[in-house]
Amino acid sequence: MNIHIFSSEHFYTYRFLKFLEGNFDLAFHKFVFKRPTDQKFDYGESLKARIIYPRNNIRFFISMLPELRKSSKILFHQLPHGPVLFLWSLFPGLLSKVTWIIWGGDLYFYTQAKDSFINSIYEILRKRIIRKIPRIASLIPGDFDLALKIYKTKASFIQVTYPPPLDFFNYSASENDSLPRDEVKILIGNSGNSSNNHLEILSKLKSLKDSKIRVFCPLSYGGDQAYINQVVRTGQELLGHKFVPLQSIIEPSKYLDLLWKIDIAIMNHKRQQGLGNTLPLLYFGKKVYLQSDTTTFAYLQGIGCRLFDILSVDVFDESLLSVDFNELTVNQKIIMDLTSEENCIRMWKQILNQ
Repeated sequence: MNIHIFSSEHFYTYRFLKFLEGNFDLAFHKFVFKRPTDQKFDYGESLKARIIYPRNNIRFFISMLPELRKSSKILFHQLPHGPVLFLWSLFPGLLSKVTWIIWGGDLYFYTQAKDSFINSIYEILRKRIIRKIPRIASLIPGDFDLALKIYKTKASFIQVTYPPPLDFFNYSASENDSLPRDEVKILIGNSGNSSNNHLEILSKLKSLKDSKIRVFCPLSYGGDQAYINQVVRTGQELLGHKFVPLQSIIEPSKYLDLLWKIDIAIMNHKRQQGLGNTLPLLYFGKKVYLQSDTTTFAYLQGIGCRLFDILSVDVFDESLLSVDFNELTVNQKIIMDLTSEENCIRMWKQILNQ
């Protein structure tokens, strides 16, 4: 039995469960979410029967310990965080069955270890736990290399990617595009989290206030409200009505409509983050800016993607708004090969059938 443990339930995890249902035998899998989400997902009866909601950490270990001990594999889809770390540290035998699939923030938590006393305690526990995990998986090899460096782990590496949560392969552009065609449409970041460094990018864009641009900024999840309010206030002060904050959840098909209309995307993360946006944008042939010192930039450039470096830009001007779409067509086949159903199946077989 493979037991999958998720930090939360959302559209990304729903897409993954449907992928497993279509390509693997569900009888060998159980899925654990701490609690149900408010979103309604059409799992179907066969999947519903395999999902467990323990609702708190103590109940999880009491109810699941016999199954965890009998399981052949335990998969952390994002390393657990918070008080549950104390419980996992008490069961080193269980950790020997674990494969940790890195999501991003779960690796880079070490940068916050000195922010508070409790974070420093959590980081001590994380070090003990990570060093006992025998397999680490990620799409980005550089993230695994960083885990080796920071945590002195001896784990083996498995490269894996999740099936795209947005079905951009089969996307058909809507003809009802009400946005002006002569505007350059810019996307900033992927969420309301401060790790997007929105304010820095807004400062670099302020010189274009009088240009024909429209700046979209997803802020509907992932950040505290005070920070989101600051981003909205700053965006409106610097860019006026050309700044469009997106503060409500957008359904996947409409979000794909938005990504299709974007000309330039600026993902100003200092770590691996936002791949769910970056990959479809590259596939659609958009001009994507990333920080060149991130593991994401190194990996995507290494497989041949044409990218642009935020760190080389002090201020965005008219020349940086130009987009040569012919130059970017190379990205489509690379992303298609990387995230195709066949490649996802091949990668997950390495983990699930190992």
